[in-house]
Amino acid sequence: MRSGARRVALFGRAFPVSVERRVFPDLQKESAFLVAEVKNPTGQPLPGGQAKLFVGADPAGVARLKTIAAGETFTLPLGLDRSIKPIRNVRVVTSESGILSKDETSEYTVTIEVANPGRQPIRLRVVDQIPVTDDKDLQVKLVRTSPAVSDQDPVKGKLE
Repeated sequence: MRSGARRVALFGRAFPVSVERRVFPDLQKESAFLVAEVKNPTGQPLPGGQAKLFVGADPAGVARLKTIAAGETFTLPLGLDRSIKPIRNVRVVTSESGILSKDETSEYTVTIEVANPGRQPIRLRVVDQIPVTDDKDLQVKLVRTSPAVSDQDPVKGKLE
């Protein structure tokens, strides 16, 4: 009989998930990240450790999980969705105002286009950012967004 350490899976579970694509058009221009939001439906905590991830029968990778409390929601990475190709267009219009002291104003219009290549609607979260500055002589102001921003971090400039 051989002696030595053996690794044995303790259990396997399948949970209902909510899948969405997260698009970072300024950073990841080629595709979207496929992520799953999962809520622990059991009445007990799930132990932390390595989890093998699958999309259907296809392996999607491995995630390292912390201990997850009963009812807690957590996010799992499922890899890139290369069928989604975001396009980020930036148009800059600069103007000057004032008679004696000139103030220069630059207005950036950013348009993000994302096409759905499939027939079914998909959940999509677009993450972008506005510039931030500590310079007292510069002012950055978000004029408008369409659709409305659901989450904004003014310190980091993050928009969702």
